[in-house]
Amino acid sequence: MSSRGRGGKAKFHRHKKPSGPPKGGDGQGDFKGGAMTQYRTQPLPEMLCSPGIVVTAVQNKEMIAEREIIDALEAAADELYPGTGGEEDEEEDEGDIEDMLKKELEGLAAHKTRQSHRFRLCKRDTVCMLYINVLPPLDPIALVRHIVERCERTARCSFRFIQRLTPVSATAHADMDGLRRIAAQALAGPFSGGPKKFAIQVASRNSNALERLQMIKAVAEEVNNLSPAHKVDLKHPDRTVMIELFKTALGISVVEDFEKYKKFNPAAVAREAAKAADVGDSRVGDAVDRAEKERSTGQARAENRVRRMEGIKATQEAEAAAADAKSRPPKRKAEDGPEEGQVVTKVDDVEQGEAVEDEAAELGDDFVEEIQGGRVVKIRRQE
Repeated sequence: MSSRGRGGKAKFHRHKKPSGPPKGGDGQGDFKGGAMTQYRTQPLPEMLCSPGIVVTAVQNKEMIAEREIIDALEAAADELYPGTGGEEDEEEDEGDIEDMLKKELEGLAAHKTRQSHRFRLCKRDTVCMLYINVLPPLDPIALVRHIVERCERTARCSFRFIQRLTPVSATAHADMDGLRRIAAQALAGPFSGGPKKFAIQVASRNSNALERLQMIKAVAEEVNNLSPAHKVDLKHPDRTVMIELFKTALGISVVEDFEKYKKFNPAAVAREAAKAADVGDSRVGDAVDRAEKERSTGQARAENRVRRMEGIKATQEAEAAAADAKSRPPKRKAEDGPEEGQVVTKVDDVEQGEAVEDEAAELGDDFVEEIQGGRVVKIRRQE
């Protein structure tokens, strides 16, 4: 029964839409359905809980990056590990068409709820980072290498929001005993068969469980225990030991050609391959640019509208600032050099999207000037 307000008109109440994360409880994807359901379990596993791949992604694009990496990993697994997808071989029956159609529909329905036999998505506990559990018998190192080799071979990169891939072959709790245990496990095979030159790379995120130098020293000792003939060579290593530390979890792997494949950055590998090809047909290089910078038409239109509105607002603010500037003393020019004791801002000090107001900053072509609050600031371009 509806209530009536003044004038006898019916008064309707708008029902509020439910707020909060989708069903599943963590705001990282609906478990009820969708293309990624087969890669999720409830609750989601923690990062670095088992062998897998660390994926660094563009901020606020982590969910799209999940789809990108899963598609690439499935394609790689189809080539490297055929028959591990969990599909059952069905013999062709010579029954009537109605029974065959019924079986086909049942198979499609089962595929939507079937859990992947290859990969699991993990809980996203920090920005710009994903973790994909790789289930046996698949090898994270082989999968990552296959992806970057394909980028090198084709000079193309299909990723738009993925920046780097780091395989993890063994994991443990973040303490020295755990580190030594998984180091001994991961180092034995790659360091067999004669003297090797090696380097150690450490990535630590949201953790103070172990010191960087402490980890490097412990792993170097484990390598030396295998053979004193193994030597450190940071520029041209035969093997690179990669250590990942996240909160209270620890991961390790040993890879080859780490520098050759641009620290496992697929876009950088494709870009370098396109540059090395140096062919007249520019589609090779353009393919990399499209893969990195492609945007949907709707998003581009929305950004154009925002820019127009910001331009109008900026013009109004600039006019107001110009009127106020007459009463202020003139600013010291950037050409005069920094003040004594001033630390000059350089390109490497500025993150993507960060605004810089330092007039003495030594910046390059990666920055654009914008008017914010009546002031001209330089903002580093988003890749």
